[in-house]
Amino acid sequence: MDFRVWIITVTVAAIIKIFDIGGAAPYRELQLNGEWKFNTGYSASADSEDMDDSSWYNIQVPSAWEDQGFADYDGIAWYRRSFEIPAGWKSAKGLAFDIGKIDDEDKVYFNGHLIGSSSGWKKWRKYNIPRSLVRFGEKNTIAIMVNDTGGNGGLWDGPVKIVTGLAERFNTEEY
Repeated sequence: MDFRVWIITVTVAAIIKIFDIGGAAPYRELQLNGEWKFNTGYSASADSEDMDDSSWYNIQVPSAWEDQGFADYDGIAWYRRSFEIPAGWKSAKGLAFDIGKIDDEDKVYFNGHLIGSSSGWKKWRKYNIPRSLVRFGEKNTIAIMVNDTGGNGGLWDGPVKIVTGLAERFNTEEY
């Protein structure tokens, strides 16, 4: 092999390695399991990012609400959680909200904007978060309206997290 070709090949390989050209973006996740705000019944403003939920109950996610003091409740309930997405995630190729399984129907709002909805208690939900809605390094709020049509209800199986990378074309898949 010609020495010049070898030098060029080694140099290009080094540049690719150093600058991670063509490599996969690092996977990051922000766990949202744990305490969320919770309230039963319909609320016209619960999807708003500025809504005051300080008087709401605290509930653990993931877990059925019946296991946390709301036995035999069927109907609409709301979950809310505020959190910060690190400023260093601005370069991520995409963001998705990996919710887990919800019994039965959901509507998910990110900073007051609907990002997805689905139905089916065995479906795993994962919704893309439009970049234009994210405040990196600042407070963001997720609000989830759940409609339980019978039996246990709520965000019952997880984990619940924000992840880098986009969800597949469809937001739900049945297990």
